[in-house]
Amino acid sequence: MGFASSRMSLMEIQDYLAEHLREVHVICDLELSEEDYRYLSTKVKMLFQFANDNNIVDDYKLSIVVYWVFSMVYWDKQNLGRLEMEQLFEGLPQYKKKYYLDVCMEAFDEYGIYKYPVNYNIPILQAKAIIARHAGVPREEQEEVFSVISRYLECNLVADMVEAVMMELPERTQTIFCCFDDQTKQKVILDIRNLMITCIKGVESKKHFFEQHPYIARNLLEGVLRWCDQQQKLLSMLS
Repeated sequence: MGFASSRMSLMEIQDYLAEHLREVHVICDLELSEEDYRYLSTKVKMLFQFANDNNIVDDYKLSIVVYWVFSMVYWDKQNLGRLEMEQLFEGLPQYKKKYYLDVCMEAFDEYGIYKYPVNYNIPILQAKAIIARHAGVPREEQEEVFSVISRYLECNLVADMVEAVMMELPERTQTIFCCFDDQTKQKVILDIRNLMITCIKGVESKKHFFEQHPYIARNLLEGVLRWCDQQQKLLSMLS
């Protein structure tokens, strides 16, 4: 997107994000490089550090939500397991934490972003789960995730399968999935497995495949198609 190279203001970034969100259903499908994420991160952290007016957070809630999603996508190991969205709230009184969280969650309705159903009643856990759904599986870990799940394509013991898969997932994806409640965790893992099975059986067309799964990240769907193509090539080499 070029936030860093263009030195955009936070308002310019927000306008840009609002425009490009019309083209995707899942926030992680925004083409946000790690450099752009780091630039956005600096802007959002400064906002929280120097904002005394609650309305300022309200004005930039979309940028904050996108920042939270990509803070999961681009987590580094030293911060793994500790959400930056929680770090932003450190030192704030409880009423202000709740207010900021509520304001940021309003971005989903205001900008027409899909709000995945999750089974948490506690606001911070609910927000973490929704943000995690929009973070999905980081691109650089998708191949390893498919490799893990491929070992369970014929497994019928769902609970046992999910537990085993969770233990074998790469670190960043595992940490993202740990933000889900048990039911959501099971759904996400089974959805990926079912996508892989569907792809092995044959996909009518890439366009149709995407249209059938509008609320699964396009980058994940593309990853499944690449994985399937690789499997077919391996089979043809062995036959």
